[in-house]
Amino acid sequence: MTISVEQSNAAALAYLEEYCSPERKLDFAVMLDGPWGSGKTFFVKEFLKSRPKHLYVSLYGISDVRQIDEEFYRQLHPVLSSRGMRVLGAVGKAVLKGTLKFDFDGDDKDDGSINASLPEIDLAAGLSDPRERLLIFDDLERCSLPVSQVLGYINAFVEHDGLKAIIVANETEILNKKDERYAEIKEKLIGQTLRISATVEAAYDTFLENITNIQVKAFLRHNREKVIGIHKQSETNNLRLLKQALWDYERMAAHLPENHWLKEDAMLALMSVVLALSIEHRAGRLLEAKQIEKLISGGLLRAMQRRESEQKSVEDQVDDRYPQINFEDSVLGSQVIIDVVLNGRVEPKVIAAALATSRHFANPEALPLWQRAWDLFEATDDEAQHVVVEFKKAFDERQFTEPGVIFHAFGILLRYARVQLLSLTPDEALAECKAYVDDLVTHSRISVADDEPSLFDFGGSFNHHAFMERETPEFEEAVDHYEAAATQIAQSRFPDKARNLLDSLAAGSDDFVLDLCPNNVRASRYYDKPVLASIPPDEFVGRILQLRPGLQRRATETLKTRHQFASSDELLSSEKGWLQEVRDLLKAEATKALPLTRERLNYMVESHLDPVLVRWKRAEGKSSVE
Repeated sequence: MTISVEQSNAAALAYLEEYCSPERKLDFAVMLDGPWGSGKTFFVKEFLKSRPKHLYVSLYGISDVRQIDEEFYRQLHPVLSSRGMRVLGAVGKAVLKGTLKFDFDGDDKDDGSINASLPEIDLAAGLSDPRERLLIFDDLERCSLPVSQVLGYINAFVEHDGLKAIIVANETEILNKKDERYAEIKEKLIGQTLRISATVEAAYDTFLENITNIQVKAFLRHNREKVIGIHKQSETNNLRLLKQALWDYERMAAHLPENHWLKEDAMLALMSVVLALSIEHRAGRLLEAKQIEKLISGGLLRAMQRRESEQKSVEDQVDDRYPQINFEDSVLGSQVIIDVVLNGRVEPKVIAAALATSRHFANPEALPLWQRAWDLFEATDDEAQHVVVEFKKAFDERQFTEPGVIFHAFGILLRYARVQLLSLTPDEALAECKAYVDDLVTHSRISVADDEPSLFDFGGSFNHHAFMERETPEFEEAVDHYEAAATQIAQSRFPDKARNLLDSLAAGSDDFVLDLCPNNVRASRYYDKPVLASIPPDEFVGRILQLRPGLQRRATETLKTRHQFASSDELLSSEKGWLQEVRDLLKAEATKALPLTRERLNYMVESHLDPVLVRWKRAEGKSSVE
């Protein structure tokens, strides 16, 4: 016969009721054992509500038994720790006699003192029988002292003072510490170990007390059974994971507009996805953004690619664990969910934008074509065929020109080919993607900006939707082809950009420095791009010599800052030869200049350019600047 969690905890509760009865004279302590998050602390605090004569202390981080004394003293003498009064100095047993100074108003000045001849802590004070006093020691495994030492301390109260004690611990962690005396002292002190398991039904209402948003709290209360079901399906038996997941959900849901709550199916879908993924992540079973992306946006492909003989992926295991949750119906999209669950980041504007493009709230006809094509797998076969035809027509007419949308179009085309919605092989679909890029270049329609994000910078998604097929070699090759074309176009514009930078330097602008060097002011557009090497060294030196002395020094100081941390394998390595020529030209100009200019140019070369060139020469196995 299997004993349920509720029956097991009820038996533990009945045992404690008998143990704590003043009529029973017992000379041992009781241990409540359970893994992290199993509800031990919740269980014991519920038990203590009807026992006002208890003293409770958490051993977490305790490094000296005197700290325990101080906590017991604080609880026995509440006036000394009441608001408006602060005891200055330790209040341990060793210093409880003498003069205590008090700060009543919190201004860090003594407001008076009292002479008191205080006895050592007597935990049975005021009791007709010491057995009425119950001591609770929580988090034993998290104490900084050796466990055997703490148990010896507790034993003094139990064996010599006749008090009763409950010790709350994760014994598995204690055994992992390999305290040689633990077993010996436990046998002497612990008379009974009770195993505690999570009872989510009992804890749920308490968890809701910590939810401050009225709308979110009402929704969670109304869907109590749904939430408890998700927690049980996780099979973690860990109440803390649920408590933390509810907080993750509240932080996000608090920013949902009021009218969106009226669509209960969408709100339930969103809640289910966030709670399940938060529990999975905090349980250490779902750690990477790409796993969540596959779970949310790749269900059909995973099912097609899976072979019965293959071991299930992490995403498949999570999907199977929650059979009633459709992870692909995440409402907000993978990137927003990843931000909430993995990164703890909640951005109201991003959430609002994601809701505006969600199929639950947007007019389908008002959505951009790429998004309707992306959401295709929620459509019927007839609806899908209409969208496929429309998408392919737009693709053939090169209607997608924004980089993020183009990457979506590549992923969608490759996905359609893979699932045979289009009569294309993956290789044929890849060829069409490359031809798409080539046509954009031919007709000067490819978008190139100094701060244009690469695929990596997009984070694998755009406009709250993950790129389909993003981890396939075909998709990566298509994007590489686009980025190679964009890079070639960008480099063709480098000469104009370099001359514009020199113009800004002559005008006294900070753009020359900020755009060429990493800085804390703003993003540097060209810190890793060899833009200066695109103009002849003699043109650069000629422009520099036309500047006032202060700006000349600023120019070479910028070159030093730009190159002093660059490594030989970076893109800036192509500026090495150019920088050497600039250095030699400045040195030659110095020989022809008047004394003051000669001194300044030599200083600029020797202080700003030579150190960078020497470092590079050493890296190449050479000893000096030629």
